[in-house]
Amino acid sequence: MNKVLEKTKKQYQDTFNTYQENLEKATIVEEVIIAKQKHLIELVTLFPLEIIENKNTLKNAEKSKEKLLDTLKNYYRGEKYKEEVIKEHIISLYLESRLTYSKYSAILAKKTNRTLKNLLLSLPISSNHCYFCLQFNAFCNNCPYALIHGNCSSNSSTYTQIHIAFIKLKHILVLESENLTI
Repeated sequence: MNKVLEKTKKQYQDTFNTYQENLEKATIVEEVIIAKQKHLIELVTLFPLEIIENKNTLKNAEKSKEKLLDTLKNYYRGEKYKEEVIKEHIISLYLESRLTYSKYSAILAKKTNRTLKNLLLSLPISSNHCYFCLQFNAFCNNCPYALIHGNCSSNSSTYTQIHIAFIKLKHILVLESENLTI
């Protein structure tokens, strides 16, 4: 298991570095959104579920992980946001990414029975990690993302669908953390 977590730590480092490079290169909002979507999908894809010992739990976790990945694919559907990026927002996203990477590194270093749950809970899907939330101060009526995907608090919004898939996987991992021995 230690080898799996060490490998995962290196892969996460590469993923965060790529995301930060993409943020630095972004000139239009569309590039930020594409970078964010790819980053989230990579983080979830690299989730080290193979450390789960119970086969039924592993199978359920893999199904939930796939559902989360499917919902993340809807985070961005190819809309065109051609506006120039606001550099302060990019700086905020960059700093939040560095904080998240620090959390991920600390979680993987501890190697506790809560490793998977804590990685999931640190997944950067809050308003602090959203370009549009930063731009519109969470005032959704003016948000162009909300016009396409629905207000994030709406039951049918893309964010709510991502959050539901996130909660389902979290539930499995919380139960598993009680049984996992490291």
